[in-house]
Parts: sequence; C-alpha cells; structure tokens
Amino acid sequence: MWRSWAWSVLFLVASCSSTVTATPIPSTPIVETAGPGIYRVPDDRPMLCDTISYAALKDLQGEPNGKPEITKTGSDPATVSGVRCAQQLDGGLISTHISFWTKVETARSQYDHHRDDVDKEEGKMTERPGIGTQAYALEHKLGGPTSPILQMQVQDSNAFLKLRLITDKPTEYTPDEINALFDAMGAFAKDVLAELPKA
Repeated sequence: MWRSWAWSVLFLVASCSSTVTATPIPSTPIVETAGPGIYRVPDDRPMLCDTISYAALKDLQGEPNGKPEITKTGSDPATVSGVRCAQQLDGGLISTHISFWTKVETARSQYDHHRDDVDKEEGKMTERPGIGTQAYALEHKLGGPTSPILQMQVQDSNAFLKLRLITDKPTEYTPDEINALFDAMGAFAKDVLAELPKA
C-alpha cells in the first residue's frame, strides 16, 4: 500500500509548479557560464539507469529492489535530451532525472528558474554548496513526519539533475535525520555526475 502511495506522490510532486526567491549560492572557483559544456548525450540514454550506483544511499535507505522504471525525456534533441530512472529501495523510492542541455547557459537558466520559483507553501529550501556547480534541497510539504518527500536539484556544466526521494519509517524523522538524508542524496548526486559521459 505504502509503495503504491509513494509512486503516486512521486509523479504528483513532479507535476507541481512553484514561487520564492532564493539566495544565490557562493560560486565555485571555475564556473562555466556558456558553451556546449562537458557532458554528452549517450547513444543509449536508458542504459544510464543501469549504471547508476545507489551505494551512497545504502546506509539510510538499503539496497535497490528490482529494475528501475525508465522514461526517456526531452522532446527536442536540438535543445535537451534526458532520462528519468525511478528505483525502489528497501526504505523508499528515488527518482533520478538527468537532462543534457546543448548549452551551459540554458542548463543554468533552467536551474535558476526552478530554484527561484519554489513556492513558500511547497516546503523549506536550503542551498547545498559543493554539489556540482550549484544545488539546492527541498523538503516538500506533501510529505508527512514519518514519510518525508525530499527533493534536490543540481546543475553542473550542461547537465541538470532532479532527484526526488520518498521514504518511510514507523517513527517521526528528526531534523538531523532529514539532513543526513540530504547529505546522502548529495553524495549520490556526485556519483551520478561522475558517471555521466563526457564530450
């Protein structure tokens, strides 16, 4: 029953829109602002889902269960191509949406648009420096005290990652436990970026 709810919420939250201005994160020493970027679209995008390692989430969410649900994304390859991988874990469900933009500036503007449009009613947003070029995390208010919905969005060069974790346990999550989950998601995002094909 819980898993059915998690899958329903995963796609409901994905369709929600947003509205708050956030403070820009400190810039990294070298930040690409234009050009084609360092990542290339793989010939077989769905294969990316099979190469993702969930080791960074193992301590808090356990092992992957079964095969990921894979969806190719991006209606205009001249602008963007991507893939979404939804994977059931022992302790939850994680969706990893990887988009390859043809220009770094478009990836940055997409990130800025999503970050600046976060609705105050949608949840609490925090900047997460040190993950890609820039990243933020959001605890979505659709989640509950024992079943939070955690989101993280990361821009690095021409790549844009959207992560969404829906998890569940018998007792209420503490702020420290939520932060630990976000730390694990950040480590997971770094692992995903490290495995993306380079141009």
